[in-house]
Amino acid sequence: MRAVQETRDLLKTLRPSLHDDFLSVGAPFDYDIPELKFRLQGTQYSIYDEAIDAVFYRSRRSGSIVANNTYLSSFAYNVAVVWAAFGHEYDRLAQGEQCSLATLLRYNLKKFFAEQLLVRTNSIFARGIFLETLLYEERVMRPLFAAAESHTAEAVRHEFFSNFMSSILLFHEVGHMVQDARADFETLLLEELRRAGGREFSLPWKSYTEPLQIEFRCDTLAILSGRRLAPAEMPQDFVLRVTAFAFAVCACMIGLEKSAAATARKYPGDADADLLDDYRNILPGASFVIGKDETGLARAHSAAAVCEHLARADGDGSELFAGSEFPFRPEMIDGLAAFTLNTVDVADPEVRGLCELLARAFGGNPRGMRYLRLRSKVFLMPEDREKQRARFQIEERGISTQQH
Repeated sequence: MRAVQETRDLLKTLRPSLHDDFLSVGAPFDYDIPELKFRLQGTQYSIYDEAIDAVFYRSRRSGSIVANNTYLSSFAYNVAVVWAAFGHEYDRLAQGEQCSLATLLRYNLKKFFAEQLLVRTNSIFARGIFLETLLYEERVMRPLFAAAESHTAEAVRHEFFSNFMSSILLFHEVGHMVQDARADFETLLLEELRRAGGREFSLPWKSYTEPLQIEFRCDTLAILSGRRLAPAEMPQDFVLRVTAFAFAVCACMIGLEKSAAATARKYPGDADADLLDDYRNILPGASFVIGKDETGLARAHSAAAVCEHLARADGDGSELFAGSEFPFRPEMIDGLAAFTLNTVDVADPEVRGLCELLARAFGGNPRGMRYLRLRSKVFLMPEDREKQRARFQIEERGISTQQH
């Protein structure tokens, strides 16, 4: 019991923003990865922390600690749900047309950017663009989730998205454990890729520095491990497209997280002027910084190459990105990144003006903003997920046909 408490205290020390309510009970793990000839041992926690940095820690006293942070994966899950419904509109989005895909992606990515700003600065601009996202959430996202829940097949797929997005990030951190223990990690990965894909795989990361090559290797392990989580009846080409998409979305979000950090440094937000007479023209903090994360994009392209290689085991790998269910193509990686650059643009001047007024009213009321941030999320405890999963299984067997 004392060791468990020491581990929890260590996590809270390493992650000062982590609240007790969002730190699960630790679960010791001890299992083998036969294909890598490696045995994993340590303690795993589930956390929800807006700091999206590393979630793997090494402690001489407590051993290996994997803190599976579901914050980033929850946003990636939301975007995956949007893509499942409207991904077929990508060409319209790429042409700059207004469509459901563009609207939903913009507000999900804007919310992520706003929350990352609010972690660092309590500026009027950060509060304002966050409040904008709450309006879309009530009008569009909640009905989208509700519609999916009313159809068993979609609900099962969404449950897969949720577990998969979280697992990809978790397995990446496991990769760091393997890297530390095995000097031949890359050789083992090449052997597994050759076996799984039926031919040699040309490593796309050899021109990068060793620290970055480690990240690429861990990504590859995450892909190899994550795809085994899919239900047997789920087509492998669909799973691999979802995998490539997950890395593309994470690259966009890492770019937005770095942009939020740069914006906060440029405008810390502790000197917001209450310029009510000119609030539409002078908005402190609105000279935001936004850009792409080139390393994340390189990793996303590498992930797509790995997925295409794995698809060759069942046929022509080029067919992987031709599927119509959950459509995704490698060129969409850069297209999505370009779209993030316009995430914070004004979509509705009247709505933005109203949100700016509300943002000023919330000045000095951090508890009120925290309430709104938590109110905009849905948290499921492990036992809730088990009940949800059991309901899906019952409906699949035809025992119950109740829709809600």
